[in-house]
Amino acid sequence: MKIQVKQMYPQMMMGNGIMSDLSAFSVPWHNADYVAQLDMGYYWHSAQKLISPVVFDVSGNINNIINCSDLSELTEEQRTAIAGMIFNIYNRKWQKLWSVYEIEYNPIENYSMTETETIDRDVSRSGTDGGTVNTANTGTIGDSGTEGGTLTTVTDGETTNTGTQSNTGTSNTQNGIFGFNSSSSVGSDTSDNENSNTRTDNLASTEDETVTETRNLTNANTRTLNTTDLETRNLTHSDTEADDSSRELIRKGNIGVTTSQQMIESEIELWQWNFFKQVFEDIDSILCLEVY
Repeated sequence: MKIQVKQMYPQMMMGNGIMSDLSAFSVPWHNADYVAQLDMGYYWHSAQKLISPVVFDVSGNINNIINCSDLSELTEEQRTAIAGMIFNIYNRKWQKLWSVYEIEYNPIENYSMTETETIDRDVSRSGTDGGTVNTANTGTIGDSGTEGGTLTTVTDGETTNTGTQSNTGTSNTQNGIFGFNSSSSVGSDTSDNENSNTRTDNLASTEDETVTETRNLTNANTRTLNTTDLETRNLTHSDTEADDSSRELIRKGNIGVTTSQQMIESEIELWQWNFFKQVFEDIDSILCLEVY
């Protein structure tokens, strides 16, 4: 008796078929919101194909055929067992194909390379700076200048002297005569005189004095300095340098072994291939007979 796939999955056209069963596993499209459409797509692809002996044995319809009873659809447990078998056989292949299916690239570039370089370097330096610094100061400091001017002293005054002077007295005069060759005199005559003098003085004097002094002084002082300073330095320094950098180098393009036209032709051929058509064919290899 010939049994078709649509008889085992009668709800496939309604979006409840083998693709929904596979979505319960971690197939690449298990989170897609178009799983029901995938079931419809598989229905159009394989609904009328005959089921394989594996599915027939799992379905348990052998008794119905013997008793001429109606065929029964697969139970949920049977569908899960068949989906698990298909998943374990083809999942790795589908994962790889799906990765290729989602690659973004430039179809006319056949050379693409990215190099990332990370530099993490610590450099430490230390040392001692020593030396002597001599500083000499030589020069002359001079002071010079002139002091000049005039000093005037004025004295102005008046002196008055007033008074009376009196002279009173008596004088006696005796005249003597000396003989020849005699050492003593002999009185000749005598006279008495009386004097009286009075003088009144009334004197007035004025004194003006002016003194002028001129100074013109010059001084010059010169001082010479000659000093030497000696300084010795002994310094120790330590430096630490950290270098953390990253560089990315990207090379891409056409290395010349394939023309751009050839790569475009290959791109067209690639996208004529359909991922889910390949999945349908892989499912057929388990669910369906190889002769249609």
